[in-house]
Amino acid sequence: MSALSFINGIKGFVKLLNRRRIKSHKVRLGKKYDAQNFVKIQRPEKIKKVLLVDCQLGFGDFLYFAGLARKLSCHGVCVSVGTIGSALDRYKNQPYLCAVYDIERDAGSINGENYDLIFDLTYVNINYW
Repeated sequence: MSALSFINGIKGFVKLLNRRRIKSHKVRLGKKYDAQNFVKIQRPEKIKKVLLVDCQLGFGDFLYFAGLARKLSCHGVCVSVGTIGSALDRYKNQPYLCAVYDIERDAGSINGENYDLIFDLTYVNINYW
């Protein structure tokens, strides 16, 4: 009976040690990727050109992006949209957009535009952008 309790004691000690190791690993990762530790970027005084990136095919995403782009353009911001080729026709008919890009083909021309802000609400690990 004492050997079994000794083994259970070692098993409990190893579990505790593993929990502490995992917790300290999470703390190290949190400190490493904390936003306060990143290099500060000089933000422009006034944002004049915005690129919204939309990689989703859903119609709800389109409505959200279109509404956001319309509100921004009402406040004097030049709004452009970068989207995948199959969703390009949705945005081309909107009069309040300055430009519409196919991000699968026009990545070079997007980089040359010098946008003040590039905003990707639908960021996921995909190969489009």
